[in-house]
Amino acid sequence: MPSQVVVTNHDRNALIDTEDLARVDEHVWYYGEGPLSVLAHVGDSTRTLQHFVLDTPSLEKVWVGFHNGDEFDCRKSNLYIRNQSSEAQKRPPPLGRFKGVTFNKATGKWIARIIVDGKVYYLGAAHRTNREAALAYDRAAVKYYGHDAYVNFPKTT
Repeated sequence: MPSQVVVTNHDRNALIDTEDLARVDEHVWYYGEGPLSVLAHVGDSTRTLQHFVLDTPSLEKVWVGFHNGDEFDCRKSNLYIRNQSSEAQKRPPPLGRFKGVTFNKATGKWIARIIVDGKVYYLGAAHRTNREAALAYDRAAVKYYGHDAYVNFPKTT
């Protein structure tokens, strides 16, 4: 049975494992909008609840994700450590364009590529349409990033 932590400036409480309650209750937790997380001032720094529960270094060094996407659910079974490249991968493309897709004017074809840990992978020589290239990107994103993948067509992958 999970325990609840009062979030002072929000109408929702955060969930944690009961075993963490004594440690967590030593601090006042609030909801911050950048990052969108439950936060507290711990010593001379600000910590997110998910980092505090997992006892990991600060946000700049370790990224902690939520399996169910709910930043109020900080039970250990819902948390996982992710790398920075998976976080960067989730940034959306410019408005109206597909992520990982560019047009090659010389060939008149669409090119799909993905960057994983700083290395560029080209996904096929050329695609006839931008949708075809976007689907190739989506397949690669799921392959490399799993449930962290930001895809162009969420329902088709």
